[in-house]
Amino acid sequence: MKEFRNYSEHIKQQVTMRDVAERYGFAVSTRTRKILCPFHNDSKPSMQIYPGNKGYFCFVCNEGGSVIDFVMKYFGLSYVDAVKKLNDDFHLGLDIDKPLDELERKKAREEYRKRQEALEARRNREKMLFTAYHAALDRYCALDRMKMENLPVKDKLGNYKISKTYVYAIKRIDSAWNDVQEAAAKLYQFEKEGKSNEQQAIH
Repeated sequence: MKEFRNYSEHIKQQVTMRDVAERYGFAVSTRTRKILCPFHNDSKPSMQIYPGNKGYFCFVCNEGGSVIDFVMKYFGLSYVDAVKKLNDDFHLGLDIDKPLDELERKKAREEYRKRQEALEARRNREKMLFTAYHAALDRYCALDRMKMENLPVKDKLGNYKISKTYVYAIKRIDSAWNDVQEAAAKLYQFEKEGKSNEQQAIH
Protein backbone atom coordinates (compact mmCIF):
# COMPACT_ATOMS: atom_id res chain seq x y z
CA MET A 1 0.00 0.00 0.00
CA LYS A 2 2.95 2.30 0.65
CA GLU A 3 4.15 1.89 -2.93
CA PHE A 4 0.63 2.56 -4.19
CA ARG A 5 0.48 5.81 -2.22
CA ASN A 6 3.77 6.79 -3.86
CA TYR A 7 2.17 6.27 -7.26
CA SER A 8 -0.87 8.36 -6.35
CA GLU A 9 1.35 11.22 -5.21
CA HIS A 10 3.32 10.90 -8.42
CA ILE A 11 0.11 11.21 -10.44
CA LYS A 12 -0.97 14.30 -8.49
CA GLN A 13 2.34 15.92 -9.34
CA GLN A 14 2.27 14.94 -13.00
CA VAL A 15 -1.39 15.54 -13.96
CA THR A 16 -3.03 18.92 -13.36
CA MET A 17 -6.70 19.41 -12.65
CA ARG A 18 -7.02 21.27 -15.94
CA ASP A 19 -5.52 18.24 -17.72
CA VAL A 20 -8.18 16.05 -16.13
CA ALA A 21 -11.09 18.42 -16.80
CA GLU A 22 -10.22 18.83 -20.47
CA ARG A 23 -9.41 15.13 -20.89
CA TYR A 24 -12.92 14.21 -19.78
CA GLY A 25 -14.72 16.75 -21.94
CA PHE A 26 -15.01 19.90 -19.80
CA ALA A 27 -14.32 23.27 -21.39
CA VAL A 28 -12.18 25.27 -18.96
CA SER A 29 -12.66 29.02 -19.27
CA THR A 30 -9.39 30.70 -20.24
CA ARG A 31 -10.36 33.80 -18.28
CA THR A 32 -11.90 32.42 -15.07
CA ARG A 33 -10.51 28.85 -15.06
CA LYS A 34 -14.00 27.54 -14.18
CA ILE A 35 -16.17 24.72 -15.52
CA LEU A 36 -19.77 23.64 -15.10
CA CYS A 37 -19.80 21.50 -11.97
CA PRO A 38 -20.78 17.91 -12.82
CA PHE A 39 -21.81 17.19 -9.23
CA HIS A 40 -24.92 19.37 -9.13
CA ASN A 41 -27.35 20.93 -11.62
CA ASP A 42 -25.03 23.77 -12.62
CA SER A 43 -26.23 26.40 -15.10
CA LYS A 44 -23.33 28.81 -14.58
CA PRO A 45 -19.71 27.59 -14.22
CA SER A 46 -19.10 27.38 -10.48
CA MET A 47 -16.26 24.88 -10.18
CA GLN A 48 -12.85 26.52 -9.89
CA ILE A 49 -9.95 24.69 -11.52
CA TYR A 50 -6.74 25.48 -9.67
CA PRO A 51 -3.26 25.40 -11.23
CA GLY A 52 -0.71 22.66 -10.69
CA ASN A 53 -1.68 19.99 -8.18
CA LYS A 54 -4.10 22.17 -6.20
CA GLY A 55 -7.20 20.40 -7.48
CA TYR A 56 -10.69 21.88 -7.69
CA PHE A 57 -13.50 23.36 -5.62
CA CYS A 58 -17.16 24.10 -6.37
CA PHE A 59 -18.47 27.23 -4.68
CA VAL A 60 -22.08 26.02 -4.88
CA CYS A 61 -22.06 22.39 -3.72
CA ASN A 62 -18.71 22.62 -1.86
CA GLU A 63 -17.22 19.61 -3.63
CA GLY A 64 -13.45 19.78 -3.79
CA GLY A 65 -10.27 17.78 -3.78
CA SER A 66 -7.47 16.43 -5.93
CA VAL A 67 -7.48 15.02 -9.44
CA ILE A 68 -7.97 11.59 -7.91
CA ASP A 69 -10.96 12.75 -5.86
CA PHE A 70 -12.53 14.20 -9.02
CA VAL A 71 -12.14 10.96 -10.98
CA MET A 72 -13.44 8.90 -8.07
CA LYS A 73 -16.64 10.94 -7.77
CA TYR A 74 -17.19 11.62 -11.48
CA PHE A 75 -16.82 7.98 -12.55
CA GLY A 76 -17.99 6.37 -9.31
CA LEU A 77 -14.67 4.59 -8.72
CA SER A 78 -12.74 3.48 -5.69
CA TYR A 79 -9.51 5.29 -4.82
CA VAL A 80 -7.40 2.49 -6.27
CA ASP A 81 -9.40 2.29 -9.51
CA ALA A 82 -9.29 6.07 -9.91
CA VAL A 83 -5.50 6.02 -9.67
CA LYS A 84 -5.34 3.21 -12.22
CA LYS A 85 -7.70 5.06 -14.57
CA LEU A 86 -5.59 8.20 -14.45
CA ASN A 87 -2.49 6.13 -15.05
CA ASP A 88 -4.10 4.50 -18.10
CA ASP A 89 -5.88 7.53 -19.54
CA PHE A 90 -2.84 9.79 -19.33
CA HIS A 91 -0.45 7.05 -20.47
CA LEU A 92 1.85 7.64 -17.51
CA GLY A 93 3.36 4.20 -17.94
CA LEU A 94 3.29 3.43 -14.23
CA ASP A 95 3.26 -0.24 -13.28
CA ILE A 96 1.12 -0.24 -10.16
CA ASP A 97 2.35 -3.70 -9.19
CA LYS A 98 6.05 -2.85 -8.92
CA PRO A 99 8.14 0.00 -7.51
CA LEU A 100 8.60 3.07 -9.69
CA ASP A 101 12.22 3.30 -10.82
CA GLU A 102 14.02 6.45 -11.93
CA LEU A 103 13.85 5.57 -15.63
CA GLU A 104 10.05 5.28 -15.42
CA ARG A 105 9.87 8.55 -13.54
CA LYS A 106 11.96 10.24 -16.22
CA LYS A 107 9.78 8.80 -19.00
CA ALA A 108 6.60 9.89 -17.24
CA ARG A 109 7.96 13.40 -16.74
CA GLU A 110 8.92 13.65 -20.42
CA GLU A 111 5.48 12.49 -21.59
CA TYR A 112 3.87 14.95 -19.21
CA ARG A 113 6.08 17.77 -20.54
CA LYS A 114 5.01 16.98 -24.12
CA ARG A 115 1.34 16.94 -23.15
CA GLN A 116 1.72 20.27 -21.40
CA GLU A 117 3.45 21.80 -24.44
CA ALA A 118 0.67 20.57 -26.73
CA LEU A 119 -1.98 21.90 -24.34
CA GLU A 120 -0.24 25.26 -24.05
CA ALA A 121 0.01 25.50 -27.83
CA ARG A 122 -3.73 24.85 -28.09
CA ARG A 123 -4.50 27.50 -25.48
CA ASN A 124 -2.32 30.03 -27.28
CA ARG A 125 -4.05 29.21 -30.57
CA GLU A 126 -7.44 29.64 -28.90
CA LYS A 127 -6.42 33.01 -27.48
CA MET A 128 -5.11 34.17 -30.85
CA LEU A 129 -8.33 33.18 -32.64
CA PHE A 130 -10.51 34.91 -30.05
CA THR A 131 -8.39 38.05 -30.31
CA ALA A 132 -8.61 38.05 -34.11
CA TYR A 133 -12.38 37.52 -34.04
CA HIS A 134 -13.04 40.34 -31.59
CA ALA A 135 -10.67 42.68 -33.43
CA ALA A 136 -12.53 42.01 -36.70
CA LEU A 137 -15.90 42.44 -35.01
CA ASP A 138 -14.82 45.71 -33.38
CA ARG A 139 -13.64 47.06 -36.72
CA TYR A 140 -16.90 46.12 -38.43
CA CYS A 141 -18.99 47.71 -35.66
CA ALA A 142 -16.91 50.89 -35.81
CA LEU A 143 -17.43 51.17 -39.58
CA ASP A 144 -21.14 50.44 -39.25
CA ARG A 145 -21.48 53.11 -36.59
CA MET A 146 -19.48 55.52 -38.75
CA LYS A 147 -21.80 54.82 -41.68
CA MET A 148 -25.01 55.28 -39.68
CA GLU A 149 -23.79 58.49 -38.06
CA ASN A 150 -22.89 60.00 -41.43
CA LEU A 151 -25.80 59.05 -43.69
CA PRO A 152 -26.27 61.28 -46.75
CA VAL A 153 -28.61 64.24 -46.16
CA LYS A 154 -30.44 66.51 -48.59
CA ASP A 155 -29.42 70.11 -48.93
CA LYS A 156 -31.81 72.97 -49.66
CA LEU A 157 -31.76 72.17 -53.37
CA GLY A 158 -32.76 68.54 -52.81
CA ASN A 159 -29.33 67.15 -53.58
CA TYR A 160 -27.75 64.57 -51.32
CA LYS A 161 -24.63 65.63 -49.54
CA ILE A 162 -22.29 62.69 -49.05
CA SER A 163 -19.47 63.03 -46.56
CA LYS A 164 -15.99 61.59 -46.97
CA THR A 165 -16.48 59.68 -43.73
CA TYR A 166 -19.57 57.93 -45.12
CA VAL A 167 -17.72 57.03 -48.33
CA TYR A 168 -14.79 55.71 -46.28
CA ALA A 169 -17.09 53.47 -44.24
CA ILE A 170 -19.05 52.21 -47.25
CA LYS A 171 -15.90 51.24 -49.11
CA ARG A 172 -14.58 49.17 -46.24
CA ILE A 173 -17.57 47.71 -44.45
CA ASP A 174 -18.12 44.71 -46.75
CA SER A 175 -14.49 43.68 -46.43
CA ALA A 176 -14.70 44.12 -42.65
CA TRP A 177 -17.77 41.86 -42.49
CA ASN A 178 -15.96 39.21 -44.55
CA ASP A 179 -13.12 39.37 -42.02
CA VAL A 180 -15.62 38.78 -39.19
CA GLN A 181 -17.10 35.76 -40.96
CA GLU A 182 -13.66 34.32 -41.72
CA ALA A 183 -12.48 34.78 -38.13
CA ALA A 184 -15.71 33.22 -36.81
CA ALA A 185 -15.33 30.25 -39.16
CA LYS A 186 -11.76 29.63 -37.95
CA LEU A 187 -12.87 29.83 -34.33
CA TYR A 188 -15.78 27.47 -34.95
CA GLN A 189 -13.52 24.96 -36.70
CA PHE A 190 -11.01 25.14 -33.85
CA GLU A 191 -13.73 24.47 -31.25
CA LYS A 192 -15.23 21.70 -33.39
CA GLU A 193 -11.86 19.96 -33.66
CA GLY A 194 -11.34 20.35 -29.94
CA LYS A 195 -14.69 18.73 -29.11
CA SER A 196 -13.96 15.90 -31.54
CA ASN A 197 -10.58 15.26 -29.91
CA GLU A 198 -12.17 15.31 -26.46
CA GLN A 199 -14.78 12.75 -27.47
CA GLN A 200 -12.09 10.49 -28.97
CA ALA A 201 -10.05 10.82 -25.80
CA ILE A 202 -13.02 9.87 -23.63
CA HIS A 203 -13.77 6.75 -25.65
